[in-house]
Amino acid sequence: MKITKETDYAFRIVLFLSKHQDDKKRFSGDELVEINEIPKNLGKRILTRLVEGKIINSKKGIGGGFCLERDRKNITLFDVMNIIEIMDFKDCVASNEICGFKSGSCAIHVTMERIREVLFSEFKAVTFEDLAVLENNGCKKICKK
Repeated sequence: MKITKETDYAFRIVLFLSKHQDDKKRFSGDELVEINEIPKNLGKRILTRLVEGKIINSKKGIGGGFCLERDRKNITLFDVMNIIEIMDFKDCVASNEICGFKSGSCAIHVTMERIREVLFSEFKAVTFEDLAVLENNGCKKICKK
C-alpha cells in the first residue's frame, strides 16, 4: 500500500495543528502550506477537504485561520486518511471477470478484505495526540536519520 502525497500532506497539517492545539492559535492557509512545504494549490484543496471532513476548523476575518475542530486525542490517522483516500477494495485484484466475491468464493478478495481490516484497525489506533507527543519527545532526531 502506498500513501499518496495528498494524504502525507494532510497528516503534516493535522500534526502541526495538533502540536499547537494548546496554544489556541489559528494559522492561515498560507502559513500551513509554507511551514509544511506543501504546494499551494494542493494545500488549499487539502485544507478544504479537512474542513469538510470536520477534522479542522476554518474561521474568516480578523483572528481567523485554521485550527483543529476537535481534540487531537480524538483524531486518528484513519480519520484523516478516510477523508483524503479511497479506502475500499471494491474491485477484485484477480479479475472482475472471474471474481466470485459477491458469492464469497474469491480467495484473493476475501484475504485482502481481512488484511484491510487489520490495517484499518492499526490506523484507527494511532491518534494525533500520540504523534504530537512522539514528535515533541525527540522523534525529530530519530525520524531525520
